[in-house]
Amino acid sequence: MTKIKHDEPTTIEISVVIPIYNGRNEVTELAQRLETVLESIAKSYEVILVDDGSKDESWALISELSKKYQWIKSLRHSRNFGQHATIFTGLAVCKGSLIIVMDGDLEEKPEDIPNFINALQGGADLAVGVCRHSETPRKLSRSVASRIFHRSFSNFGAGKSAPKGMQVVSMRAFNRKFKDALEQYGEQGIVFGPLTLYIGFQCAYIDVGSRQKRSKKSGYNFQSRLDLAIKVFLRYGNPPVMLPLIIGVGGLVAAFATTSWAVIYFLLTGGNPLSLAGWVSVVQLSLGFLILSLTVPLLLIVAEILKESLERPRAHVSESINI
Repeated sequence: MTKIKHDEPTTIEISVVIPIYNGRNEVTELAQRLETVLESIAKSYEVILVDDGSKDESWALISELSKKYQWIKSLRHSRNFGQHATIFTGLAVCKGSLIIVMDGDLEEKPEDIPNFINALQGGADLAVGVCRHSETPRKLSRSVASRIFHRSFSNFGAGKSAPKGMQVVSMRAFNRKFKDALEQYGEQGIVFGPLTLYIGFQCAYIDVGSRQKRSKKSGYNFQSRLDLAIKVFLRYGNPPVMLPLIIGVGGLVAAFATTSWAVIYFLLTGGNPLSLAGWVSVVQLSLGFLILSLTVPLLLIVAEILKESLERPRAHVSESINI
């Protein structure tokens, strides 16, 4: 393997960027499997591990690995800033001609990297991992939120959609041209996966087969997945102004239909005041739904605009090794 010094020009063939959060049980095996794979396909490579404020001994293990292997470059966030900010921290320092981004929990297999590299060498600018919908039993809340999240971006962005019966996974590979395009997006609340589908370029889908069961609890709960799905829709989906318009028009039609039926029913029943009162309540509920459906989406949009107007950095790095 070619030894790469920090002050050398960009001659690295492959960079692997991996966000780590509470990964003490996986990081050592991850490094070993990455070395085996990368040694077989590249003369020079680097692995960039970014610890996103882990609460376990992840950073201690990453530090040991970085001191043992010069090809492992590590950074540590000052606190937890989220997976997507963590990915961009790694992308900011990677030097490879081809870049792999994958999770660090071993649910995505290092052994799939050659397939992604082959797709890029075959002409694709971006390679996206896909797998069959999971058949592993999950909590209902997690399953629903996960499906909402994946559906919210799988079919958004430049007409790209995952093959039928498949869902996208976190694993991506792309070339320097694509990386340069990614870095033109400077928003603070960036979402990596949907953005890669949003910006275009030649895309290939790589079937990664069945995903290995996680050895730890997911860092995403129902609330965080739902919040992320909303953010994806507002940022990378159809124009967000269409959401309150569609829901509002639907609520208006429902209120009008209910009101019309209430008047007709009142007349047909001989003017029973109790019947009319009941339908008036239904109309009031319909109008309340209409107001709510118009207000909530607009408030979400305004909140996102205000957050971005602050122009805060995505994350802060407190320590680094081999960078």
